[in-house]
Amino acid sequence: MQTVRGIGLWQSDDLPDWPNPACFVDESQDADVRTKVIEYLKAGEVTACSSYDWCRLCGAQLSLAAQEDGYYTWNTLLAHYVEMHAVRLPDDFIQHVLSNPTPIPYSLEAKYDQNRYDDTWWKSQKGWHDGSQVEIVPFRSYYDSVGVLWLTAVTHPVTAAQLKFVRRFSDFSFFSTLALREALRSGEPLLLQQEFHVTRVAEVAAEAAALGLTLTHIRYESREEWQQKAR
Repeated sequence: MQTVRGIGLWQSDDLPDWPNPACFVDESQDADVRTKVIEYLKAGEVTACSSYDWCRLCGAQLSLAAQEDGYYTWNTLLAHYVEMHAVRLPDDFIQHVLSNPTPIPYSLEAKYDQNRYDDTWWKSQKGWHDGSQVEIVPFRSYYDSVGVLWLTAVTHPVTAAQLKFVRRFSDFSFFSTLALREALRSGEPLLLQQEFHVTRVAEVAAEAAALGLTLTHIRYESREEWQQKAR
């Protein structure tokens, strides 16, 4: 099976030895080539959905999904770096894009073959300069914006819609209707989900409120607090 090169995974608190995007910023790159690279990245086949991540250069918080073309794999945030921050990717990848390759469709066989991915090449990339002239925002860990989601109040009587909503959360997905109804009637706060991302709180809380449920999201103040409380 074709070996797939990883590209675009940047250094972070958890991955300090990976490439620094600031070192890849190049405002002088050819505009037409840059446009083709952006279009190519956006057109990649989505193979898995993840959650959110922050741009290391501007701090924008964006949704994240895995993409690939059968030769390279990247995430949806990579196009943002090229489009918004003039990141110029390695020449090997640019030449690949300009060669108009025929994508290799993602298959079930590929899904379960984790050995087909190779990050060695990407991890060795150093960029075009030392990055010292590029202004960046301090990187925030993913865990600085997650927390615990609690169900803290339920209107009575308990409805089928309320049961369906709560059952969406993994800890309650296998509860019997009777057990779940009793849990909601108890009046005790229910822990719905650990590591619940703050960007989803308003949407989920509004949906819950329409059903007569009150959600409370307690954020972790730092990665260290997450490590202490969530593990």
